[in-house]
Amino acid sequence: MSQEDVRQVLLEAGGQATVSELSELAKNMFPDRTLHNYVSERLPAMEKKGLVKHIDDTSEWKLTDKGHEASANYPITEVDSVVDEKAVSEEGLSLSNLVGSVHIDRNLDLSTLSDNLEHSQYHPETSPNLIYRPFNSNSVCVLIPSSGRISIVGSKSKSQLIDGFEKIVHELTSNEIEIDVSADEILIQNIVANYDFEREFDLSAIALEFGFENIEYNPEQFPGLIYRSNDAYSTVLLLTSGKAVITGASTYLQLIQSKDEIYKKLKGIGVEFDK
Repeated sequence: MSQEDVRQVLLEAGGQATVSELSELAKNMFPDRTLHNYVSERLPAMEKKGLVKHIDDTSEWKLTDKGHEASANYPITEVDSVVDEKAVSEEGLSLSNLVGSVHIDRNLDLSTLSDNLEHSQYHPETSPNLIYRPFNSNSVCVLIPSSGRISIVGSKSKSQLIDGFEKIVHELTSNEIEIDVSADEILIQNIVANYDFEREFDLSAIALEFGFENIEYNPEQFPGLIYRSNDAYSTVLLLTSGKAVITGASTYLQLIQSKDEIYKKLKGIGVEFDK
């Protein structure tokens, strides 16, 4: 169980609960996972970050104001804490885009930076971001707004995302812009992956069987069926070809769970699979 999972369980508990109460609630919220055993290990680390506070002379933990306001995005250190990229591949999922962001806590003069930064583009009349492409060998792209909240997009692995971050930090430092953030502070905003069910779908029939629960399907405007995960992790785009795009996950575990959820949902309405 990640720190964000514990935060979500605490929110569900009203912001205050004992470890045993949190563990029991975690079993109910995540019935297909056994990670409730790690609640007691996550809380002290969360306390150091100011997200929770142990109530003196009790066994209860309470969310702080910071914990209530914390982003639902996971730090990059937790993206593969339960499931690694090898397991993602073994599940038949192909990573196509990891999006991460980090705030460097300073404003930037993008006009000056674009003059000094090779492989960059800045057109303020059409986009507020400076676009920087650090590598020729892959699709990693860094979006830099004047606020300093940098986004790294196009990575196909955790290591590519970190490489993109380290490259832009190096370039900014070379331009005498002091940066006091580390790769561990990157927050995962989105993970996108492709999956092939290896059979064609009748999307109209699937939409009717699903009863339009958690789905969007309007073939006159868009040829795919959009399914929103019950766990609010991801959105799955199904195409008639049997190919799917999963987006919205913040960890590899969430990615796999979303794939398994739509797979079970399809089997539940009688869709047959060879695998």
